[in-house]
Amino acid sequence: MKDLAIWNNELRENTLLKDNVFDEDAPKHRLNNGQEVDYSFGFFTIDEKGFEQIAYHTGAWPGYYSIILRLVEQDKTVVVLSNNSYEDFLRLTDEIVAVTLRRNNIYKR
Repeated sequence: MKDLAIWNNELRENTLLKDNVFDEDAPKHRLNNGQEVDYSFGFFTIDEKGFEQIAYHTGAWPGYYSIILRLVEQDKTVVVLSNNSYEDFLRLTDEIVAVTLRRNNIYKR
């Protein structure tokens, strides 16, 4: 886990990549045919008006699931690693993120 924390800090501090690919004004990645895609440098991005920008990547192997989800504007990262074949892994991740954010809001008071 220490390596993952170091890697995440390097992404956040913008020392791994020339430009911060998670900035709202960062150019979208383009395919060879010119089409813009919401995937760049190993992360899918969700950047919809009215919602916080999210960058994430999932992984799976039979019996294992993982996700790293970065809440860019809040500078928070959630990593969920699972060693079972839980059917609704992404819903579980959503619930973990929701609980994490609620707790952070409580402590900010």
